[in-house]
Amino acid sequence: MFTRVASHLRNRADWLMSGQFDRVTAGYRYPFPVWLGAGPVIVRTPAEAESMLVLQRALYLKRGVFALVPRIAALELPRGRGIRVWVDWEERAQSPEESRCASTIYYLTAESAGLMIEMVQNLTLTMPEFRPHFASLALSA
Repeated sequence: MFTRVASHLRNRADWLMSGQFDRVTAGYRYPFPVWLGAGPVIVRTPAEAESMLVLQRALYLKRGVFALVPRIAALELPRGRGIRVWVDWEERAQSPEESRCASTIYYLTAESAGLMIEMVQNLTLTMPEFRPHFASLALSA
């Protein structure tokens, strides 16, 4: 299972950084909550997910991030089809000062179509500049 989850996360990171948003949004089970700070934002549609992903990618590129590297810190034993995974995301930037690490918990289900994300819980956020944009996306959703 570890190899399958690691591959899934690497693919999602590559798709995000290359702007293949349709491939990234296809991996969510809608609606799903994204926890950022004190509370969740409910992402109801692929279009809402894409809005957040476009913004996230733009902020990465502005900071000079050229790659996202997932490091699985822990993988819970599967319960039925459910899997919980703790991931540290290394954000590699052209300038070492702009390289950062974010920690996230993903709640996944193993389905016939592959691994699907049911919930995202951000433990550490590396882009404080994302918070106001994320909040406005939540309010407009």
